[in-house]
Amino acid sequence: MNCKHKKIFFLLFFISIFLNILCMKTRGIVPTGLNIPHVFLGSPKIEKINISGSGKIPKQAILSRVPFVSNNTFTPKQCNQMVKNIYNLGCFSNVSVSYEELDKGKINLNINVEEKRQVSSISFKGNNHMSNDTLEKKLSISKIRWMDNEGALVLCKKIEKLYREKYYNNVKVEFEIIPAEGDSIGLVIRVNEGVSGKIQSINFVGNKNISRHKLKEAVVAKEHWLLGFFDGSGSFRKEMISYDRYQLENFYQNYGYFDARVLSSKFTEDGKGKIKIVHEIDEGDIYRFGNIVLPKDSPLPSFEVRNAMTMNSGDIFSLEAIKNSINNIRDKLGEIGF
Repeated sequence: MNCKHKKIFFLLFFISIFLNILCMKTRGIVPTGLNIPHVFLGSPKIEKINISGSGKIPKQAILSRVPFVSNNTFTPKQCNQMVKNIYNLGCFSNVSVSYEELDKGKINLNINVEEKRQVSSISFKGNNHMSNDTLEKKLSISKIRWMDNEGALVLCKKIEKLYREKYYNNVKVEFEIIPAEGDSIGLVIRVNEGVSGKIQSINFVGNKNISRHKLKEAVVAKEHWLLGFFDGSGSFRKEMISYDRYQLENFYQNYGYFDARVLSSKFTEDGKGKIKIVHEIDEGDIYRFGNIVLPKDSPLPSFEVRNAMTMNSGDIFSLEAIKNSINNIRDKLGEIGF
């Protein structure tokens, strides 16, 4: 391989500086809406607990999640846990806490909740390649009793994830809330499946010195093949593109191409599910290690430092070799108490 050789001179610093991290005790945080003066923290007594905003959910169900009773001492830590306990009922979109100051260091604790809407039905439209039974089972639809907009969005994202696992990379899922009997709602989920797509080819432009075969081994994306369902070959996610750019540059830099850059990474889909990926590469010149200078005040003898290093002057430059050498020397320093 005809390559232009350049020498690069590195001064390697191998003595690590360890920082002492101060441990800080985390105090309980008073939830938003609970604005108790500092003089009260740790000392106020609860006179009464008031609950507002509940409709279909009995107040007793909420009180069962409250760790306080009358004449208890209020603590922010228990209040935080109380809010989490109430949210975990799955019926509320918002829980806020406030207080009313009384005489003699006492307070009334006020808990306000906003109920989600009760769900009477959840139906799917447009799911031609994934049955209702599959979606209902995967999403545990039978357990959903309450819903708000945020919960519906989460449900849509879960459905999109299920479709992408089946190579439907452009799937879009939306929801519609329809008023139902009483104050309940019906949730209609509309699926635009798109086309089931698999990676047909991965190609490279500008790779003059490293073969396509080697570069394909360096990337996460893999071309689809007959038994691809065993190892996931052919599956595509858009985030693969940016990750593989990093993988390719790192791969080149471990083979001496310190200046290598991926100029562009693009994918196209032909409308029939065939995805083609093309990475355009500027390899740059190949570099070699020049003089490797060791610090004179190293606590390790020079021969031990040399033995721990995985590169020598004249070797092809490699970021991985530098990292491994630093780790080896750090281990040696650790053995002598550094």
